Amino acid sequence: MPLGGVSGVGFGGLGAEINGVGGMDAFRARDPRAATRSCTLILTVTAAVLLAFNVAGLGTGTVTAQLASWLLVVVPLAVAVACARVRPETLDRTGQLPAVGPAA
Repeated sequence: MPLGGVSGVGFGGLGAEINGVGGMDAFRARDPRAATRSCTLILTVTAAVLLAFNVAGLGTGTVTAQLASWLLVVVPLAVAVACARVRPETLDRTGQLPAVGPAA
């Protein structure tokens, strides 16, 4: 079923993924050490910005909202510490580096 009159485009093109053409190797970092450093930097900056927002807005909102906002500071900071402590090759081999990117 071509889309828009273009042959080779449509639902028939999904067969490559179904037939076992792997996608996991495409997600592996070319340089795991650089990817880990980037993730650590991005997550640390994210946690710092969220920390600044929390400190600036201290005392506003409900207790539940304050707990949730502080949790949003702790989670990226904890993941950044984990990225700094775990070997980059291990993070790359287990596929954790692609998962960290969208989290930031």
